[in-house]
Amino acid sequence: MREVAFVRSPVAHAKLTGIRIPDDIRSSVFIAKDLTGVANIRAVSPLPGFQVSEQPPLVTDRIRHVGELIAMCVADTRAEAEDIAARVVLEYDELPAVVDMHKAQQPGCVQIHDTIKRNIFVEVGYDGPIETPPGMRR
Repeated sequence: MREVAFVRSPVAHAKLTGIRIPDDIRSSVFIAKDLTGVANIRAVSPLPGFQVSEQPPLVTDRIRHVGELIAMCVADTRAEAEDIAARVVLEYDELPAVVDMHKAQQPGCVQIHDTIKRNIFVEVGYDGPIETPPGMRR
């Protein structure tokens, strides 16, 4: 069994422009382009209005949240994997972050996912009478 440590995004939103991996650890570090044949994580739901989305297991070009996985470092021990991860250098151009869910829906706000309109994955509403559960007073 091997141990894994991830290199994670330190920023909320950015264009990933490069990943520098020292030659002596390259065989222990995996980035998105190394994961040939690994499918994206796909979110699908039968809920009306749900917008299907896909996310690669590791960042390919655009960072979308703090802590997003960018590189996977494999070693015999957790400490070695962490040491390898600490040597990987990320290069990125920071983009405006969206930190308020109400502002994220306003026209002109930065779109975090190009295919998700108004930064909303699903919007659910309810139209009908709301019953008081047994034992509860109105």
